Amino acid sequence: MRHKPPVSLHDKAPLFLIGRSETAINGSLDDARAQFSRCGALLVRSGVSDDLLEAVDVLGRRSVFVDQPVPDIGHRRVDSRELAATAMKIAICRPDFLRWVEGVTGCGPVSRMAGWVAETRPGGLDQLGWHRDTGADYAVAMTVHLGAEPYDGGAFELREADTGTMRFRHEHAQRGDVVLFTIDQALEHRVAPVISGGDRRVFTGWLLKDG
Repeated sequence: MRHKPPVSLHDKAPLFLIGRSETAINGSLDDARAQFSRCGALLVRSGVSDDLLEAVDVLGRRSVFVDQPVPDIGHRRVDSRELAATAMKIAICRPDFLRWVEGVTGCGPVSRMAGWVAETRPGGLDQLGWHRDTGADYAVAMTVHLGAEPYDGGAFELREADTGTMRFRHEHAQRGDVVLFTIDQALEHRVAPVISGGDRRVFTGWLLKDG
C-alpha cells in the first residue's frame, strides 16, 4: 500500500528546537499547519537539542523499565521512575511552544502533558498494533526519539481507520526527531515490531486540553 512520505520542514534549521533552558521557534507557521492538516502528522528532524538529550540521558541511567501490556493492542516497557519523562514534559510545556502547537494543529488551548519514556525491544518481544488514542482530554500526541542505538523496523504508522489508506509513516532513525500527530477517531496508528538492533526508545505522550 502506498503511503505519504514523512513530512519534515527545515531539515537544516529545525522548525523548532526544544532545548534544556529555552525553546526556539523558526520558520513558517502556515507551512507547518498546511502539512499537518494534509497528513495528520508532522515530522521535525532534530527538534530536540543535544543539551536536553544529554540531560535526559543522565536521568535515564536511573530508569527502571517495567513491562506494560496494553490490552487488545500489544506490549512495551515503560520507565517507572519517570525522571526523564518529567524533564521532557517540563521542556515541552513552555508557553511559546504550546501556543505554536495550538496554531499548527488547531487543537485548542493546552497547558500540560501526560507521557512517559517507553521502549520497544527487538526480536518481536514488543509492538503496538493498530489502535486509537481515546483519552477524553487528549489534544495532540507527540513522540521524541531518544535512543542512541540503531535498529531495524519499529516504524510509526498512521492510517485512515475505514479505508486503510496510509497518511504518515516514519522510522525514528535520528535522536531528537519529533513527531506530532492528530487525535482523531477516524485515524488509527501503530508501532511495528523492531526486527533487530537496539531498543526503540522514545518519549511519548499527549498534550492535554485545558478545562
